[in-house]
Amino acid sequence: MGYTKGKWSIELTKHGDFLIISTEDDLFPHFGASEKHSLITDIPGATDNTEANAHLISAAPDMYEALKLLVERMGEIQNQYPITLELPRVWAEKALAKAAGRTE
Repeated sequence: MGYTKGKWSIELTKHGDFLIISTEDDLFPHFGASEKHSLITDIPGATDNTEANAHLISAAPDMYEALKLLVERMGEIQNQYPITLELPRVWAEKALAKAAGRTE
């Protein structure tokens, strides 16, 4: 699966729009985003769901990688103890927390 690598985060513009940016990929700097950040997408305007959508989008790569690892480990469960799923579960919880706008 191809997507912009790096940590995705949110910046709020002075106009109330949300920018989803990659903080480790500076190939496509965007006017309005911090220097050396790449624009993933922008979410214009302010609705009840705008900030929640921005958090969910910014968590997408983390959630993808965590769930990908969970699926890989599920295949191993027949030959492993249940503790095998502990680390992927923690990563999945952190990604879900990010999608909900919580920090740890």
